[in-house]
Amino acid sequence: LVLLFIKHICGWTEDGPKRGLFGTPAAFYGTVEQQGRMTLHLHFLLWIAGQLPLHIVREKLMSQDSDFTRELTEYMESCFVGEFMTGSKAEVSDHDIPEGYKDPTLTLPEAPPQAFCDEPETCGCENCVEVLSWWERFKLTVDDILIRSNKIHATGKGCINKDGVCTARFPREVFMQTTVDPKTGHLNMKKQESSINDVSPVVTATNRCNTDARCLLSGTSVKAVVGYVTDYITKGWLKTHQVFSALHDSFSR
Repeated sequence: LVLLFIKHICGWTEDGPKRGLFGTPAAFYGTVEQQGRMTLHLHFLLWIAGQLPLHIVREKLMSQDSDFTRELTEYMESCFVGEFMTGSKAEVSDHDIPEGYKDPTLTLPEAPPQAFCDEPETCGCENCVEVLSWWERFKLTVDDILIRSNKIHATGKGCINKDGVCTARFPREVFMQTTVDPKTGHLNMKKQESSINDVSPVVTATNRCNTDARCLLSGTSVKAVVGYVTDYITKGWLKTHQVFSALHDSFSR
């Protein structure tokens, strides 16, 4: 599954880098972590070819270069979302279950139609109608997976430190639209749901499980995540009593 992700989502193929979901990759780095309860998940960093140095990005944002800011915002918002696609958390939770419903985490993704016009939203041909229908199903599926699988954080359940602060950094700050701080050049990405991490809808739909994704907007963030991921490569084996405890918990459920 990881190899398929690297090839088809990231664009790193046997013949070299190709354009993937986020652009043409320049490099990647990651590892699979085995948690104490024996479940596996992937920590992954992806560098995109042609990206500007972060200090140049900051300077352009602070200079109020409207074209650059608009294009960067469009790119970022096409990669990640910080909310559900069809409504609020309450609205998604209240969606009616259609006849013949199947749990999306137990099914394979539905491939999009192969043929459609350049402007499917304004064209009324049969192919475009099929594309729009598929897109609506895609959004419903993504939200269904998010509400089922992603960690909808409820602050207070063992995450509060001695200072009364949530150690998972929830609730997250909400931004109704993407904005730029003119004093610092910091990009505040649109995020309308405070209790979930940012996600890539395509990654959610193709992997059918709990995921989160983000763009690292500072060198400090990149170094921190590289160190965090590397820690799992060098992490020692579990102690014997931890292994047996995890096995006991697994078979007891």
